[in-house]
Formats: sequence, structure tokens, C-alpha cells
Amino acid sequence: MPFPPTFTNVYDTTFPPDTQAANLLGQDLRNFRTDVMQRMSLLSGTFANRPTPEIVNATWGGVGYGLVYFSTDTGQIFQWNGAAWVDISQNFRSAFFKDNTTHVHTGTVTEDVVYTNVISGGQLGTNGVIRATIIFTPTVQGAGGTNIFVRYGGAVVITYNIAAGAQIGVPYRFDVLFGNSGVTNAQRATTMNNGFPGAPQSQVVVLNTAIDSTVNQNFTVTAQNANNGDSQTFSQYLLEIL
Repeated sequence: MPFPPTFTNVYDTTFPPDTQAANLLGQDLRNFRTDVMQRMSLLSGTFANRPTPEIVNATWGGVGYGLVYFSTDTGQIFQWNGAAWVDISQNFRSAFFKDNTTHVHTGTVTEDVVYTNVISGGQLGTNGVIRATIIFTPTVQGAGGTNIFVRYGGAVVITYNIAAGAQIGVPYRFDVLFGNSGVTNAQRATTMNNGFPGAPQSQVVVLNTAIDSTVNQNFTVTAQNANNGDSQTFSQYLLEIL
């Protein structure tokens, strides 16, 4: 079906009229099936191809109800409120991404990407929250240790340094909460760290950012060693949209 969609029949709830000839019943039923089939096919598709529902004698949505559209390229869910598509994705999502495979970061002093995901523009709304859980094990840590960065839109959200005195072979974990603080271009981040020598258990760090969340932004976990011989084994990563 081309886009914008061209339907075989206009969706008109006043047709056929009560005076329609009885011998046209078969044709009317066939038209009805065609109308339903063509419009059902537009319940999903790419973000750019979201259709504008027809308004000829038809009410497709209002406050609290409406047609639903699944955007297959951005992973968003939209509801038609009678005038526009409203992103309702966060009402349905929990686990957005999870990775239990092993990722070994070693042999480099450059900042390297360990995990990265695209957070679609508008997906966080004004109060949406991202929760990231990262579990890794230091295997070698020389002087200077390693910095692990969590970035959103390229900006550093949280930084944590694995000190040279890290316990080798012991799993470490930190949890990050990051989200919009009432508007789409102001965010707050907090992190809770567990298992890090030299830092109290459940230490909380807070950082504020000002990034436009109405456009696609990468949420990225990176690592940078101070020495070529340093390494870490990342074993689990969970990213949730709340």
C-alpha cells in the first residue's frame, strides 16, 4: 500500500444507507472486509509512516482512548488522541535491553564502548527514567585504575574509577538511574555503587545534565584504562525504561 495510504473506500459510518438495495448486500460485505483489512494493515510500520486517521463521520480517539500504532523502526507505541499521536511506550516497557554475554575490555588506554543503545526521541516523555545495571570483574588494575563512563547523547552522566587497589576477580556492580526531571531537556542521574574498595557501600552520586531527549540519543557504557595491561570482564548488563 502506498504512503500516504490510498484506501479503496472512504471510511464513512453513514454508508450504506438504510435505503440501500438488498441485492447489494454481497458487495457491501466485500467492501466492509476490504475497509477493515486495509486499515488494520496500518496499525504498524515505520515512525515516518504513521497515518493520520480519517475524520469522515468517524471518531478514532479522545482523552484516554484511541487507535494504537506500533513504530517498528523506533520501538515506540503511539495512541491517537483525536488530534495527534501520543507516545505511550513507557507504559508498557520494563526490560529494554539485556546482555549476559561476556565482554572483556583490555589492552588499550583509549575510551572504548562496551554497551550502546539508542533511546528514541520522545521515548522518555517528561518524566521517563532509564535504569541501568552493570556487573563486571576487574582482572588486572595498575596505577591509575580504570574509569567507567555512562553517557547519554555523548555527555557523561556518571563516572566511576576502579582504583589500583581493586579486588581482582571479585564481581563489582553499580546501578544508574537517569531520566527527565519534568521537562524534556533537563535530566537527573544517580548511581549506587556496591563492592568498590575505598568507597562506602551504597554510595550515591548525583549529576544533572541538560540534553534534548526529543531526538534520538545514544545511551552508552564505556571504559578507559590508565595502563595497557589493565582489564575488566563485563558479565551482565540490564537496561530498563521505566
